[in-house]
Amino acid sequence: MEQELRELVVSGARALAVARGTEVWDEARRRLAELQAGVAQPMVEMPSGTERSLSTSLIMWHVFLDSLLTRHPGAEDELRSILAELPPATGLPSAHDCRSVPGHSVLDVSNTIAGGTQGSVVQASSIGTVTIQTPPYPHSSLPDLQVCPKAKDVDLVSLGVRPARRESGRGPLPPYVTRDRDDELASAMARARERGGLVLVLGEPFAGKTRTALEAMAGELAGFRVYAPVRGADLRGLPMLLQGRSERHVVWLDDLDEHLGDGGLEPRLIAQLRALRVVVLATMRDDAYDEHRHTPYGRVLDLAHTVELAREWSPGERARLASEAARSGDPRLVDAVCSSGPEGVPAYLALGPLLWEEWWRARRADRHPRGHALVRAALDLARCGLDGPLPMELLLKVHEGYADVVGMNRESVADARAWAVARRYGLLRLLERVTGDTWRIAPFLLEAADRSGDLPPVDGQVWGCALEVARADAAYDFEEIAAQAAAAFERAADGGNSQALHNLGVLAQSLGDGEDAERWFRRAAEAGETQSAGRLGRMLAERGEGREAESFLETAAEAGDVGAAAVLGTLLRDRAEHWLTVAADRGSGEEDDDAVTF
Repeated sequence: MEQELRELVVSGARALAVARGTEVWDEARRRLAELQAGVAQPMVEMPSGTERSLSTSLIMWHVFLDSLLTRHPGAEDELRSILAELPPATGLPSAHDCRSVPGHSVLDVSNTIAGGTQGSVVQASSIGTVTIQTPPYPHSSLPDLQVCPKAKDVDLVSLGVRPARRESGRGPLPPYVTRDRDDELASAMARARERGGLVLVLGEPFAGKTRTALEAMAGELAGFRVYAPVRGADLRGLPMLLQGRSERHVVWLDDLDEHLGDGGLEPRLIAQLRALRVVVLATMRDDAYDEHRHTPYGRVLDLAHTVELAREWSPGERARLASEAARSGDPRLVDAVCSSGPEGVPAYLALGPLLWEEWWRARRADRHPRGHALVRAALDLARCGLDGPLPMELLLKVHEGYADVVGMNRESVADARAWAVARRYGLLRLLERVTGDTWRIAPFLLEAADRSGDLPPVDGQVWGCALEVARADAAYDFEEIAAQAAAAFERAADGGNSQALHNLGVLAQSLGDGEDAERWFRRAAEAGETQSAGRLGRMLAERGEGREAESFLETAAEAGDVGAAAVLGTLLRDRAEHWLTVAADRGSGEEDDDAVTF
C-alpha cells in the first residue's frame, strides 16, 4: 500500500501541475481545500496555481500531497476521485529533470517555517516560497546529484577519514591494510548493490570504521554516485529526487546517530530508498548504538546489516600491517608496526598528530606550561636514551630547568601532573604509567620529536641528569649514552655553542680522560666560558703548573667562582711564602731598594 501511495503522490502532482488554468482547476482546488480542512494539525499550504514554472508547480504539489496523505491516509479515495476529473498529465518533465529547467537556479529556494509537526519537505530548484507550519530542520537543502562524485573517486578525508601525520611526497593517508571483517563487509555491500538497503559498520571510536567502510564502498560500488549529507540534513525528499534516475546512488552517513530523528533516516525512508535500489552505508560508535538501540529513532537499526569492527588489531591484521609496511615503505606504517599498542593502529595513526599538536601548543603561558615542561622532561630523557620507566621525582627535578617555558608559576605541580597523565579520547596518554610512580613518554611523542624541526636540542643539564641515572642504573648502557651525549655536544659546539665545549670537557673528565678534558676546557675558556677556565685552572694547579693556572683561576674567580678564588689564593700565598723565605735567608735587602748601581 505504501508503494501505491507514493505512486499516487507522483501522478497526482503531475496532474495538478498541468491542470492549472483549465476549466476544472477551480473545482479541483475547492475539493482539495475541503480535504485539507479535515486535517486537525497545521500542514503545508496548498499551491496557488500561480507558480513561475511547471517544474516548480510539480514539486510543490508533490510536497502538498505527500503531507496530506501522511496526515490523512483516509483521503486517498477522495483524492483519486479528484484526480480522475483532471486532464492527462502530458509534456511535463519528471521530478529529477526539474532541477535543470532553464532560467531557474538551484539556489532559488525559500522556505518559511512556523510551528507544529510536519511530514516530507523537499527543497529544490525554483520552488519559490513554500510556507510550512513546522520547526525548521537544519541544513534541509538537497543536493544536485549530478555533481556527486562516484565511489571510486571520492576523497576519503573529506568524507570523514582522519588524516595521519604528514610525510613528504606521500598523501594524507597511508596505504589501506586489510581487516579481518573486510570479506563480510564486502558480501553485505554486494547484497545491497543488488537490492538496496542499509549496511552499518559498528565499533569503538578510532577503530577504523570510516576508512574500512569507504574502502569497501570504492571496491563494491565503484560506479555509484555518493551523496554525503551534512549532519542534521532533512533526508525526506531523497526518494523523489532519486526517482527515475538511471545512475545508481549510495548515501553515506558517517556517525549514523547524527542522522536519526526528525527528517533523518527512519524505516519508511529506508523502504523508499530500497525500492529505488539505493544503498545506505553508515558508521556508528558502540556507545551511540547502545544509546539509540531501544528508542523510537533506533528502529532503523533493525533494518541494517551490521558489521562489527574491533579496535585492537588481531595477529593476522598485524601481520598484514607488517607486510604492507615492508611493501610500501610508508614510514607511518613502519612506526605503527613498532609502536602501536592496544589502542589499535587507526588510533595510533590518527591520534598521534593530534596529541603532538596539543602538547606543543600547551607550552603557552595561558595553557599548560608546567604540564608541557613535565612531559618534555620525560621526552628529553628518552631522547638521551632513558627509554625505561622514570621516577616522577626525576621528571619534576628536570622540568624546572626549562628557562624557555614561561608561565610555569601559573600552574601547580598537581594540575600539571593531572594534565600530563590524562587519557585523551579515552585511549592515549602523554605520560604512561609503568609501575608505582614511574612513567615513560608515549611512543608516538618520541617518534614525533625525532621528526620535528621545532623541538630544541636536549639541554646539557638534562644530559647531565641522564648520565647520572645511567651510571647508577645497570639497566642502561652508560658508555652508549655517554657516546650519544658527546655526539650531541659536538654538534652543538660545531654550531658555535661554547657551553657545549664546556660540557664536552666535563664529560671527558667524568670518563677519566684528563687530556681530552683539558683540550675541551681550554677551547671553552678561550671562547669565554669562565666555568671552563676555573676547571682548567684547577687541573693545571693539581699537576704543579701553578704559573699557567693563575690566569685561568683569576678569570674564574673574578666571575664569582669561589673555589677558583680559593685555589688561586693558595697558589699566590705559597709563592709569597717561598719568596719571603728566600729573602729572609739572604737578608731582607730592603735597604738597597733605593740604591743606584751601575
